[in-house]
Amino acid sequence: MKEATVRVKDGKLFYRFDGQGEPLILLHSLGLSGESWRHVMKPLSRKFSLYAVDLMGHGNSDKPNKNYEVYHYTESLIELMDVLAIGKARIIGNSIGAMISLELSVSFPQRVVKQVL
Repeated sequence: MKEATVRVKDGKLFYRFDGQGEPLILLHSLGLSGESWRHVMKPLSRKFSLYAVDLMGHGNSDKPNKNYEVYHYTESLIELMDVLAIGKARIIGNSIGAMISLELSVSFPQRVVKQVL
């Protein structure tokens, strides 16, 4: 598993990545980080290019002094996808990650292939 950051409007967004194939973005629960997906990344990486994101304010991502709402997380995710040239992706979201995935599919339906909540 590799690690990297991208610069988005609100700061640095950290993510872990691995695998090959169609993009699959993993969104964690509130208060956790992308590290929470470590046990499923290896098997999923056999079929997908995985991106386990530390949402802004969580894990190794920057923690700006801002009250984040679901739409703010969604905007950061779109910025990440743009920087990584991910036109559209499958999304798996848990807790706040599920809410972000739903917001993404409503506000940017052309960017979501499928989602698991």
